[in-house]
Amino acid sequence: MKLSKLLNDYGMKVAAVAMLCQDPRVFEAMEQAGTPCPFEGKIGSDAKAQWNKYDIERPDYDKYVEKMDDRLKIDERIMKEEGILEENESLKTDINTVAKENKKLEKQIEKLEKMQLDLVKEADKKSQVTGVKLDEVVVEELPPYDVHEGFEEKKSKD
Repeated sequence: MKLSKLLNDYGMKVAAVAMLCQDPRVFEAMEQAGTPCPFEGKIGSDAKAQWNKYDIERPDYDKYVEKMDDRLKIDERIMKEEGILEENESLKTDINTVAKENKKLEKQIEKLEKMQLDLVKEADKKSQVTGVKLDEVVVEELPPYDVHEGFEEKKSKD
């Protein structure tokens, strides 16, 4: 406590609060007040995120774990009472059956794709015309065309 007061007197307010937060009672009180204790230089929501990420470093870790276990038991009891737990279990089994059905459907799709490919190949074979002879194409050779031909005649007329 004296150390924290000394740090505060020197203007090191975050360090003073961090010193106080080493006491599990102060840590929990700060959390209950909605003001998380500083965590490695981070304050506010950044500090809260770090405390959530590394909750094992909390000074009140044992009490915190007990509290979370108690809350979990209470939540499970409430869900049982409301029938939500059974509903969730039935949804899990439904998800498993849907997954199995999806695998079957994927196999059927693969078979259908192969069948489609075979049908396309067969249709291509049928569409090809066989045994038809093409007539021979004869290309006539023309004399070269002179672009300047007739130009001399026009010039002389002018």
